[in-house]
Amino acid sequence: MVSLLVFLLVAPKFSLAQSFLMADGVQWETCSGTFFDSGGGSSDYANNESLTSTLCPTGGPGAGPLSSITFDVWDVQAGTADALVIHDGPNALSPVLVTGSGAQSLFGLTFTSTDVSGCLTFVWTSDGASVAAGWSASINNAPDAGGNGSVTVCSTDADVDLFTRLTGTPDPGGQWTLGGNLVSNTYSPGTSPAGAYVYTVPGVPPCANGVATVSVTEIVAANAGDDRSISVCSTDPAFDMRTRLLGTPQSNGSWSGPSPVVNNSFNPTTMLGGVYTYTVTGTAPCASATADLDITLREAPDAGSNGSTTVCSTDAPFDLFGFLGGTPDAGGIWTTTGNVAHGNQFVPGTDVAGVFTYTVAGQPPCIEDFATVTITVQAAPFAGNSTSGLVCSNGASVNMKNLLGTGLAAGTWTGPSAVAANNLYIPASMAPGIYTYTVAGSSACANATATVNMSEIAAPNAGTNGVKTVCSNGANVDLFSRLGGSPGGGGTWADPVSNPFPSGVFVPGTNSPGIYTYTLAGTFPCANDVSIVTITQVAAPSAGINGAVALC
Repeated sequence: MVSLLVFLLVAPKFSLAQSFLMADGVQWETCSGTFFDSGGGSSDYANNESLTSTLCPTGGPGAGPLSSITFDVWDVQAGTADALVIHDGPNALSPVLVTGSGAQSLFGLTFTSTDVSGCLTFVWTSDGASVAAGWSASINNAPDAGGNGSVTVCSTDADVDLFTRLTGTPDPGGQWTLGGNLVSNTYSPGTSPAGAYVYTVPGVPPCANGVATVSVTEIVAANAGDDRSISVCSTDPAFDMRTRLLGTPQSNGSWSGPSPVVNNSFNPTTMLGGVYTYTVTGTAPCASATADLDITLREAPDAGSNGSTTVCSTDAPFDLFGFLGGTPDAGGIWTTTGNVAHGNQFVPGTDVAGVFTYTVAGQPPCIEDFATVTITVQAAPFAGNSTSGLVCSNGASVNMKNLLGTGLAAGTWTGPSAVAANNLYIPASMAPGIYTYTVAGSSACANATATVNMSEIAAPNAGTNGVKTVCSNGANVDLFSRLGGSPGGGGTWADPVSNPFPSGVFVPGTNSPGIYTYTLAGTFPCANDVSIVTITQVAAPSAGINGAVALC
């Protein structure tokens, strides 16, 4: 047993031995063989062992393929005192894959390195109580490319991992070739060439390469093109539906959809919108191919037909829409000259006349539609603003047209009295009342009228002047009686020095002679009227006063 251990410790790096016994400090690099406990295949392991060995691929750590063992025998002391710890890597510091013992059997289990080194490290410990037969494990390090496989694909199938098409248990990490050229393990239908793909897992001498083949047959898929959604306008011309699909659809397909399709043609004016399906029958294993053409049929906008109208500048606002012909769609916008936005309301006398364009937007692909309304505005006649006039019955003539306003067009008068061409109201010869001024209208505008309500105020009459000569001792004189004509009563008197003379009675010998003024107040617009009475006073003769004489 000792001599065998020494052999293992000094074994050359590339050992061809088929049996490997657990020993301390040994690294094996091999393709295959059997891994035993320290007692080999015919003896028990020993008590108080503490051994560490490493199994690596032929060629050393990192040479590949990954080290792998499968336990065919497991017989160790009951309990956990005797244990084999397997590390995933080149030393005992590598992660632990498993700990086998009497309580944890490794029989039938396979352990494969996942470390970049491809190595497995084994740490064995036994106590001094008892021993057992130990273990036997097959070393699976030789490259295994698996068995040959085949696959038939459709040119539109998803990518195929050729590795999954190998039979058996092929080792990962090999190379794929096609015709001697390196290729990927991924076969992309429609892109990759069909043929025999060779999978090779290289073996480090003296290990031979592992080789297997996957034969790929590819069937060209039916091509109906690719789905597409389009929008067409109800006024568009008919078109070939197949040309609207994406991709390169074959020409031998058939259509189904909301309306019957003849010769691949879609006519927007007679057919319904919706989803139309184009089908090209496939050859197994390829399924039939379909592509959907989703046609959204947009109704073309209708702005109606052109219209026109003539309005008066004083007309009420109106809706331009009402002057379009045909059956225009609602919801459009109005613009005027220079593409300036305008509301649908036209306000005569405020808005500028001209051409107003109504535009109804089209939902793509339909283009907008427009129609125009031409507005002509005639200026309304203006007869001025109705008013009233007040004159004095003896006042000056009044130009009634001037009372209505300035700059008025020529017109005609009607009223209680005939009005001369000079528009004058003559108080002395015309009757008061309502006088109507009319300016003639046009085709769109009615006549305009305005009125002047003429009123007359009677002028005051203070009578005519009078004179009176009185004797200084004569009788009192009522001045009003000395006025001529038909004076109106209620006036006021003033003495010769313009002081009020309310009594209106001249008292000879008391009041001063002179000019006494009678004023009769006028109501607007009439002025006051004044008359005078001139008093001349003559001194009465004096004979003295009576006397008496007493004589002796």
